[in-house]
Amino acid sequence: MTSLSPSKREPSIRELRRLLFEAELKSLRTVQQAVGDPTERRVRIEQDLSKLLNSLSPAELRALAHDLRPVTKQTLALVARDAPDELGRILAPSLGPFIRSYVRVLMSGAVEGLAKLLENALTLKSLRWRWEAWTTGRSLGEVALYHSLLYRVKRVLLIHEPTGALLCAASAEENEIDDDLVSGMLTAFRSFMTSVESSDIDASDLIQSGPHAFLVQQNGALLMALQVEGVVRPRLTDQLAETLDAIARSYSGEVEDFRGDTTPFEAARPKLEACLLFEARQPGTRRWTKMLAASLLILLFLSAVGLVGYRVYRGVLLDRYLDALAEAPGLIVTGHENRWLQSELEGLRDPNAPAPSDVWRDSGAADGWLGDPPQERWTPVLLSSPEQVERRLAAAFAASEDLIVSVDETGTAQLKGRVAPKDQLRLSWLHPAWVGLEAIDRTGLEGTPEGAGSDGGADVDALVKALEAVSIPFAISESETRGDQPLLEAIALLKRLDRGLTTPTQVEVIGRADPSGPENLNQRLRVERAAHVLSFIRTGAWRHLRFVPMAASPVEDEASSPSVRFRVRVP
Repeated sequence: MTSLSPSKREPSIRELRRLLFEAELKSLRTVQQAVGDPTERRVRIEQDLSKLLNSLSPAELRALAHDLRPVTKQTLALVARDAPDELGRILAPSLGPFIRSYVRVLMSGAVEGLAKLLENALTLKSLRWRWEAWTTGRSLGEVALYHSLLYRVKRVLLIHEPTGALLCAASAEENEIDDDLVSGMLTAFRSFMTSVESSDIDASDLIQSGPHAFLVQQNGALLMALQVEGVVRPRLTDQLAETLDAIARSYSGEVEDFRGDTTPFEAARPKLEACLLFEARQPGTRRWTKMLAASLLILLFLSAVGLVGYRVYRGVLLDRYLDALAEAPGLIVTGHENRWLQSELEGLRDPNAPAPSDVWRDSGAADGWLGDPPQERWTPVLLSSPEQVERRLAAAFAASEDLIVSVDETGTAQLKGRVAPKDQLRLSWLHPAWVGLEAIDRTGLEGTPEGAGSDGGADVDALVKALEAVSIPFAISESETRGDQPLLEAIALLKRLDRGLTTPTQVEVIGRADPSGPENLNQRLRVERAAHVLSFIRTGAWRHLRFVPMAASPVEDEASSPSVRFRVRVP
């Protein structure tokens, strides 16, 4: 073997290397170029992905779509959150026609329902609809649309929701659109709505596009859809839910093991065909029913006119009665209302005023009134009008025939003449505020000193005697009063006495007890009763009176009852 020189051996080695590794080197340079160039890498990935998708079968494509659903859902959620305007711009071309079609269907249904309502405006059917609207609380238009529009189920589809495969279908007639296409459309639409809303959709959905409406219900992995013409009724929803539940129970094993074979689900076709419901148009209304309905409406109109006229007539009579009450002295109407069944009024009435029943009879309103008379609520008050005060004083001094009473506009009463002995005590107690006066002038009374005050002051001795005669009763073994009237009477006498005095005067508030029982208990009750009455008296402002609580002695209680009495120490 002849050895080559180094200068000749190197070219030979390079040539041998080229012959052995030229193809591998070209492949390696191609790979390096594809990996190093981003543009070249993107083009090659797009070509390979396109070839891969074109080579997949429909079942493999559905499986791939199912695997990509979480990623797609998260992507759309991020786009909706970060760029809602961009998402709206993308979806506008697709959702615009759908929204316009849906609005057109709603408007056409409303117009058709309105036409049906006008057609049945004077029929028994319309009256029945009005009654249903009144009893159920729904609007008349809603009830009319509910009863006037009819429906028909054209197609029933049973779909495997995870894969979108059509398991079984039933149709009332030959369909122009393939069932598999409709199934894919419904599955894609529900997947889109789920991704957009980022939450599960309702178990029952109504999908409407143009004249086609699909009522969709889901139960686990099964999806059942009804293609409906007309208005979807509640019975369709109930029928759909019952049928889907029955199929889910019967084919639970087949659904769980589903791998693309739809043969086991053919046995469910009779159940799907049972959902192909149809509601025919109701027959038209006869002529005599229209006449009867018109007669009823006329009768109702005349009755309404009569009721309104009667109420107006009764309002005129009530106004006449109110005018008579306004003219009657001592009666003031504060409010009235003319109701359908019975009128009502309320007001203020002085004890000396005429009886409202007499005013009702004398006004003439009672002669033409029908039904029950107005219901009246009168609150007794002491009105301060001069006429009422004169009547009140005249009634108080009825035994004094020679007494003349007059009241001026300033609220001052002039007493002239002689007061009978029977009315002397009442005169000594009389105070202007008790009869609604500002002052009482007694200078005209016979026996009254000239220049006696006109401020209503009473004789001090008479007031002292009246006060010491007051007894405030208590229950046995109790320190609470049994009634408020004696206590209020005592406070009123004390106030009059305080106005009539000119020097400080001591008033002893004496608590008494029943002589029976132990003395220590009686002594405690005496003190507590005196303190109880004194707590009420001290709430007022007193100029001359000074109150001292005291307890009676056992000797004083021998013939007394549980009470509190007063003793005035006049200086």
